[in-house]
Amino acid sequence: MTPSTNIASRLEDCLAMVFPDVPQKQLCHASIHSLAEWDSLATLTIVSVIEETFQRQIPLDDLEEFVSFERILAYLSRPTLRAAA
Repeated sequence: MTPSTNIASRLEDCLAMVFPDVPQKQLCHASIHSLAEWDSLATLTIVSVIEETFQRQIPLDDLEEFVSFERILAYLSRPTLRAAA
């Protein structure tokens, strides 16, 4: 498993915890626009779960990145974050 595949899999698990009613295969396409339940509270919950799962502190300035699976994956896949993981 490549690092990005591992990150994607772990991210799917995080979103599954926050959105348990969303089918697993839809999570990789999830966004703030596609899920009615993805509101500001859900975003904070996602950040909290990701921080615990990835053992990383997410700066408040970076919360604007947390609007879709793809954007979060890109954020978590940044070389500086991967090196710290």
